Formats: sequence, structure tokens, C-alpha cells
Amino acid sequence: MPTRRLRDLFTGAVDLTLRLFGRRRGDRWIERVNRARQAARHDRLEEAEDLLRQASPSELASEARFRRETATTWHSIAISWARRDEDRKAIAAYGEAIRLAPKNLEAWHQLGHLHEDAEQTAEAKSAYETYAALAREKGAGEDEALALSHLGDLARDRDDLDEAASCFDRALRIAEGLEDQEQVSMLLRRCGDTARDREAWDEAERYYRRALALDQSRDDREDVLTSLERLGHLAEIRDDLDGSAELYRQVLDLAQEQENKLEVARASAALGDISFRQGDMAAAEAYSKRALSVFSTLGRRKDMANCLLDLCDIANRRDRPREVAEHAGGAVEIYRELGDHDGLADALDTLGCAALDYEDFDGAERHLTEALGLRQAMDAHRDVAWLTSRLATAALGRCEFDEALSGFQSALALYREHGGPYDAAACLAEIGDIREAAGKLEDAEACWREAIALFEEAGSPEIAAALRQEAFGSR
Repeated sequence: MPTRRLRDLFTGAVDLTLRLFGRRRGDRWIERVNRARQAARHDRLEEAEDLLRQASPSELASEARFRRETATTWHSIAISWARRDEDRKAIAAYGEAIRLAPKNLEAWHQLGHLHEDAEQTAEAKSAYETYAALAREKGAGEDEALALSHLGDLARDRDDLDEAASCFDRALRIAEGLEDQEQVSMLLRRCGDTARDREAWDEAERYYRRALALDQSRDDREDVLTSLERLGHLAEIRDDLDGSAELYRQVLDLAQEQENKLEVARASAALGDISFRQGDMAAAEAYSKRALSVFSTLGRRKDMANCLLDLCDIANRRDRPREVAEHAGGAVEIYRELGDHDGLADALDTLGCAALDYEDFDGAERHLTEALGLRQAMDAHRDVAWLTSRLATAALGRCEFDEALSGFQSALALYREHGGPYDAAACLAEIGDIREAAGKLEDAEACWREAIALFEEAGSPEIAAALRQEAFGSR
């Protein structure tokens, strides 16, 4: 029978053997993880992933250290994929990191971002909800508020404004409790945006003014500018043009002080729109041209094209069709270069209508036909109706009466289904004129009478009266 000393020696030897075996096994995993990290550092991400996948989850399950370190490496790989804009691979890598460390807040946060960028709304919502729940469980208030603000943005994007308001309000209360003034300011604006979307104008203004007061107390000039911009936009929506102009002038002055060219351009463009609505074409043109110039120096091509269309509206109001065509041609070139079909269709429409005004009916047909093809591809029925009626006008200008009649009838059918009474009335008035020219007076008068009734229904009694006088005189 072995003595106690022999038993102790045997037990010690077994323990030492197990420890050495375990260390050697652990060293192999550490070496593999380190090699993966080294590969990731040198941007050899596929190699790093292959090394990590050799680690068996079942073996690692009892090895917390290995699980933790492997999860950290997957997280690093995910960040690298995201920097390459390889969102699908980044999502997969974050999935591996979360599988190994399911309570990693930052991994859930970034996974939500990636799904959101990929327009995978359901997956983004699920990730942000998990992020919020884990943050609440860990008492990480700042993370919970951030997660709720993301959930609010998603809800607002899908027009669930009640859910958005609830998320932003909960996030705001958390941020206020943490005395995180920067976060509070951002969330006040989010709450204001949601109230504005719900057309709760007074509520939106209260949120924006609270944000502005907080920004001013923090002497955060960038946020002051942002809050003033929100208030200016809100005033414009409410048709308080004088108030909106005053606020945007403050934005412009502040942006110039900060040498913030982008905000100078945006404020100038907004002031151009307001001046246009106020009927001050000289100021509208000056502001719009300033915005165009600054956007040009910044290389912001789409904003440049939008400014050119604004200048088209101003020239059109001044009855300068050649000037309209010049600006619209520039916009067409930019939108075509950008592959922006919606903007291109607008610019071609404007260019075609300008050609109608100076009686270049063939040019008008060419531009309007291209715009029509784009709008048909978008199933934009009212735009299709409008462009069809403009093409009918071009045919009328060439004295192609049958083609013009067919065009106006097609537009009328679309307007009856998708448009409003005013648009249908305008088509009927044109059809009546063509019928009269063809000697079909009874048909013409029927069209005019219906057009008059529709103009009145549309709230345009002056146009109805003018048509009645022109068509029927004192009858």
C-alpha cells in the first residue's frame, strides 16, 4: 500500500502533466489567434478569417480567454471590412464576434449601422433593440440613449412617427439624467424633427428653441447654426417668410464667421427660395448664383444642378425662355453625368417647356420625349400626364391636330385617374379648342363647360370666368 508521500508525489505529477498539456494546447490557440491578428494588421483579412475558423467553438467554449481574444480579433476584422466598404463581409465578421461575445455593445451597435446602410431595416432594428437591451442591463445609459435614437431614426424613416417620438423622448430623458448636454441638444432637434413631420408646428418650435438655447449656453457655434437652420426651415414651412429669411440670414452670417462654405451655400440657396416666394427676383437670383458658385468650388455637382433649376424658375418668372434653356441645359448635363434620373427628367421637362416658349417645337419634342421615357419607367403617372400634354402642345404648334388631340385625350385620361380637377380642366380646354377648329362646335362647348366646372372645383374661379368669357362671351 503506497505511503501518503508516494500518493502526494503521484498526484502532483498528474497535476503537472495536465497543466503542461493544457498550456501547450492553449499556446497553440494563442499562436493561431496572434497569427490571425498579424494577418489582419497587414490587411490580409481572408487569411485572418481562415486562421480563426480553425478554432473549434466546442473546444473554445470552456476556454473563456480564447473565446474573448478570438471575438476581439473578429471585431477588428469586421472594422477593417467596413473601412473597405465590404459591408456584407463586415456583417458576417461582426456575427462571428457576437457569437463568441454576445454582450459586446459596440459590436451590436456597428452591426445595426451596417444593416441600416444596407437598407436591411428589420435586421438593423433587431440589432439596435439588442444594443438597447444590453445597455440597459449593464446600466450603460449613454449607449442606451444612442440605441434609442437609432431606433427613432428607423421609425421616422418608415413614417411611424409615434414610435419615433417615443424612442427620442426616452433617449432624451436618459441623456438629461446623464447631463450629457451635447446628446440632449441633438435629441431635442430629433424630437423637433418628428413633431415637424407630424405637422405639430408649435411643438417642433419649442424643441428647436430649447436646443438653440442649450447650444448658445455651451457656446457650440456649429450646433447653434444647425438649430437656427431648423427654425428657419420650420418658419418657411409655416409661410412665415419674413421670419424664415431673418433666421437664415443669421445662419449665413454665422457660417461666414466660421468659414463654413457648405452652410454658406445652403443658407444662400434657402434665401434664394424665400426671395422667389416673396416675389423679389433680383434677390432670388443673387442668392441662387452665390449658392451655385460656392457649391461649384466644393465640387457638389447635384447641389449645382439644383441651383441651376432654381435659376430656371427665376428666369421663367421673368419670361426669359432662352435663359431658362441655358440653365436647364447645364442641369441636364450634370444630372446625366450623375445618373440621377429623377433630376434629369425634371431638367429635360424644364428644357422642353422653354423650347415650347420660343417655338422650337422639334427641340421641345426631343427633350420632352426623353423626359417622358424616364417618368414612365418610374411609374410617375401625374408626371407622365403632364409630359404627354406638353408633347401635345408641341404637336399643336406644328399644326398636327390629330396628334395633338390624341395627346391631350391621353393626358386627360391619366389626370382623371391620377391627377386633380385643375389638370383635367386644362386638357379639356385644349381639346375644346381643337374641336372648335375642326368645326365640331357642339363637342367643343361640352368640353369647355366641363373644364369651367372643374376649374371652379379646383378653386380657380378667375380662370373659369376667363374661359367662360372666351368660349361663350355674353351667352
